[in-house]
Amino acid sequence: MGADAAIATDLGGAAGTAANARRRWPPLPWLWARLWSGALLVILTFLVLYPVAMLLLGALTNTNPVVDGFGVFNISLTNFGTVLANPNVHLALANSLIACGGGTALAVPVRTAGIRVATINTNTAESRVNTRHHLRPH
Repeated sequence: MGADAAIATDLGGAAGTAANARRRWPPLPWLWARLWSGALLVILTFLVLYPVAMLLLGALTNTNPVVDGFGVFNISLTNFGTVLANPNVHLALANSLIACGGGTALAVPVRTAGIRVATINTNTAESRVNTRHHLRPH
């Protein structure tokens, strides 16, 4: 009988119980994963919905809900038309479209080139397809 078996016999099998406890930690790993994912989803939902709600409320009312707080609102589409007629809104929209369009125009080719380099430099089925059909001159 080995030393580990002798110790486990002397302890009444406690060593086996400790090993089982170590194997089960963390208890119910799928539960922790779901709780973590759920918490991240709640945070993300708040971070997206709150600003969108404030923008929509600010566009449909004649008050600024961020500065003035929540109170009595005069919600109407006339207020939305007033916001759309504001030249500052047109300038902000143009700036946003330029920034987002420029970022997309830069990101798409860089990402495409990165995928192509990654698949060519690895031993995958995609690398053989890309090398054979896309990158060799015809």
